[in-house]
Amino acid sequence: MDGYFISLFDLRLDRRPLALADHVLRDVPAAWDPAAIARFIEKYGTHVVVGLSMGGQDVVYVKQDKSSALSPSEIKEHLDRLGDQLFTGACAMPPLRGKAKDKYKMPEAFNVFDAQVAQQRLQAGITTLVSSKEGVTVIYSKRGGNTTVSSHSEWLHTVPAMPDLINVKAVPITSLIKGVAGAGYLSHAINLYLRYKPPVADLKYFLDFQHHKMWAPVLGELPLGPCSHRQGSSPALHFSPLGSKLYVSSSQVIVPKLPVTGMRLHLEGKKHNRLAVHLQHLSTTPTFLAAARHDKPPLAWRGSEADSDDRFYEPVQWRMFARVSTAPFKYDPGWRGAGDHRGRRAAWVVTGARLHVAAHDGTDVLHLGLLYAELPGCAVVQSRWARGAARLSGKSSFLSASVSAAGSSGGGSGGLQKDRQQQGQPEGLNIDSGVFAGGPPVPVAAQRMLRLVDTSQVTMGPQDSPGYWLVTGARLDVDNGRISLHVKFSLLAPAS
Repeated sequence: MDGYFISLFDLRLDRRPLALADHVLRDVPAAWDPAAIARFIEKYGTHVVVGLSMGGQDVVYVKQDKSSALSPSEIKEHLDRLGDQLFTGACAMPPLRGKAKDKYKMPEAFNVFDAQVAQQRLQAGITTLVSSKEGVTVIYSKRGGNTTVSSHSEWLHTVPAMPDLINVKAVPITSLIKGVAGAGYLSHAINLYLRYKPPVADLKYFLDFQHHKMWAPVLGELPLGPCSHRQGSSPALHFSPLGSKLYVSSSQVIVPKLPVTGMRLHLEGKKHNRLAVHLQHLSTTPTFLAAARHDKPPLAWRGSEADSDDRFYEPVQWRMFARVSTAPFKYDPGWRGAGDHRGRRAAWVVTGARLHVAAHDGTDVLHLGLLYAELPGCAVVQSRWARGAARLSGKSSFLSASVSAAGSSGGGSGGLQKDRQQQGQPEGLNIDSGVFAGGPPVPVAAQRMLRLVDTSQVTMGPQDSPGYWLVTGARLDVDNGRISLHVKFSLLAPAS
């Protein structure tokens, strides 16, 4: 950072000790009530302003991403040169561009006033210019004074007549409610709100989803010893003449009353050669979903075998061997007629999953089946598809590519870590306290099967704004000879 801060006067609360009004303390929810806590935060905020400064600032900030090839010393050198141009008065904005090129060329991101557009934006009252290229982001900001003047020296003389707010001092509201019933719940909610920054309108749903997450089946319940009798009853897939067999577990994974928030493929068994599907779910049902739950049994299993179009049947390796059905499957709005709720709107969410193998024209085809539960009085307000790993260029059918493009157009891939790494974005912070939060350990014996199966977790959580996603669809996929999952997530809200 480089720049000038001009403080003309400060205002501050001089009362000691600082205390909240009685009616504010009475409004603190005494229990974990997401709706009441969200109303409190929306009404009173998260901090109490105790001081402010008026004046002006003319500042340039530089942020460097991991993708930038510049060293810290080079960044500082370019920042100093930009600061000299902006603040010494030797260079107005926009500056005259000399014909002689500098020995050390300034990166494009530092040329914040290279175009006439920058000057036009400042004259229009937009006081912040942002330039981001090659992993470097430069933010040039003016506040207070006449921001339409071109030079720093001219701007300095206008600050006393046109001051603006340049600094705020605040204390957390939770520091003023110690000893009040429910203070711990409110503090936890505010910490989540400040960390993930969901929209205020979605805050009550966001908080309602902040429960412990776990996987079904639990790893401790999986057999660790020899399982020859189970492998004998499990169908086996062959993808090449000399390749290893991949057994398929047909076990049904069902979590009937808990919201499903993620899926993954997992290699079970002593030899880690039995493919299974696992579901991630919340340990507690959110309040607004519990109100919509009813005792009606889930719908029948539905899956990719319902689509007999063999263009969705993609080979993993050799075409004459086992294939994978990549047909997408999600809830059908036509199911509304199957309910008996007198035309009320309803949403369908995934409550179970299974894998199974079916024969087609002499070849084995791997299918994914999903079990759905109906939530009367709820509606899907937004959906997006997500994958567990970054997609690499490789063989993929036209239908598979078109479905992926259509499914991904509604949003990103859920902020998944590998996608972020390829795009130069910071990795998501994993604060899961569960054992094997990043997934179960991968034994050495499983490395051979990992060439055939992508076991990445496909999940969306609080870091994926607004943070209360549910699984409403999924499909199997084949990419570069690996079987993977492509999952559809949706946001639900009470139907108006």
